[in-house]
Amino acid sequence: MKKIVYLVSHGHTARGIIQTGLIKKLLDCHLDVHVFAIESGNEQLRQKVTSSGGKIHFFKPMDGRSSFFSEWFRVYMLEDIKANPALWEKHLRRIDKSQTPLLRRIIARVFRVISLISNAFPILKKLYLSIERSSNHDEEIKKKLLEIKPDLIVSTRPVDRWEGVVLGTARLLKLKRLLNILSWDNITSKGYFREEGDYYLSWGPIMTQEIEEFYQVSRDNIIETGVAHFDLHFESRTEGKQKVWLEKLGLNPDYPYIFFCMSAPYFCPDEIDIIEWLAKRVKEKQYGDNMQFIARPHMQNIKGRTADTTWIGRLKAIVGERVAVDFPDMEDSEMTWHMKHDDMEKMSALLAHSTIAMNSCSTVAIESVIADRPTVMPMFDVHQGYQEWQSVKRTGEFTHMKKFVALGGVEIAKSFDELDDFIRKNLTDPDRLKAKRLYSAEQECYKIDGKSTQRVAEAIAQFANRH
Repeated sequence: MKKIVYLVSHGHTARGIIQTGLIKKLLDCHLDVHVFAIESGNEQLRQKVTSSGGKIHFFKPMDGRSSFFSEWFRVYMLEDIKANPALWEKHLRRIDKSQTPLLRRIIARVFRVISLISNAFPILKKLYLSIERSSNHDEEIKKKLLEIKPDLIVSTRPVDRWEGVVLGTARLLKLKRLLNILSWDNITSKGYFREEGDYYLSWGPIMTQEIEEFYQVSRDNIIETGVAHFDLHFESRTEGKQKVWLEKLGLNPDYPYIFFCMSAPYFCPDEIDIIEWLAKRVKEKQYGDNMQFIARPHMQNIKGRTADTTWIGRLKAIVGERVAVDFPDMEDSEMTWHMKHDDMEKMSALLAHSTIAMNSCSTVAIESVIADRPTVMPMFDVHQGYQEWQSVKRTGEFTHMKKFVALGGVEIAKSFDELDDFIRKNLTDPDRLKAKRLYSAEQECYKIDGKSTQRVAEAIAQFANRH
């Protein structure tokens, strides 16, 4: 029986295990599954892995081994940040005196000069990577890998410091490594991977092209699988699944509703104003006597370094007749964005049966087209005077977002008037972009059939059995 080690350092990765049945499917593929995770207190993850027949090993986070400024430095050293809108906006924020202390502004400007030099002399990037990867090892991890003797290491966040160390230790032990990329923006927006893989799992054609372009990987070493944790959206299409959740929110389970999944305030500073405007319009019955509205805050609206808790009071204030707020229910976890299983089921059901889905700039936009919902993305500022790095408009320039929008399955509202117009058009003809939604979903996520988890398990087994 082949052995694999599956790395979990992020809430989305945990979701990919807990909420998909992936461990059981891997075991069904005759694999001995070991999970490496960074948090010993995660009982839900422990129980899910062990009850499914897998084994779990916990390690301490390694954040302290990599300083704040060294994380900045690697991005400037390895990337052409001016050519990457997602990285450039972070640089602009760092050098803005209203946001950043003087010392950090100076350091950011020095790093920018270093970036220009490293782009002029690519040999410097190769030297940096060589030095960085020489430090990607850990004796505790080495000891455990020698004990298990896995045939394959599976990583979902190769830009993460801890996963980079595990992958580097595996490389030194001449173990094969598979990168199952966590999210659609990881290749173009998160910086160069700390370690490369021998094999790759891709969401779909767009990600496959990016893997080939950025890491010069042979197509024979890439398998497109779709997204395991999106299978739930296919299952949620069953009629009636949303009704119990609507009732719990105090809404009529038989009435239509607009479902707005919010983004982090870091990216959309005026989104709360748009939420308030929509709630008012619905209460005024502008979209019909029975239309309802649900706003669901992003986890970063509530928790984390980019949270803006002033929004919470404003959200609570909109609740009223046919208007509700669905606050996400998160695990008490060190891992980012770790949602409870019931909460994910609720979100998926509400999305799958919404009349119109809305989202400004997060992955929920893809999930909306997977659910075949008319999808509108408000990408406009309500207030004036924002710097380039503050405006929500910048998110439309991010590489992953430009590719997605160009597929034609969503509509971008650039004003309140356009937002109102798109709502009315979709209420009149919800199928007007149906074919483009399917095309968008397949380009981003391969097949929309609820079988991505099975494909992921079979692809992992296929690569594990190559040796």
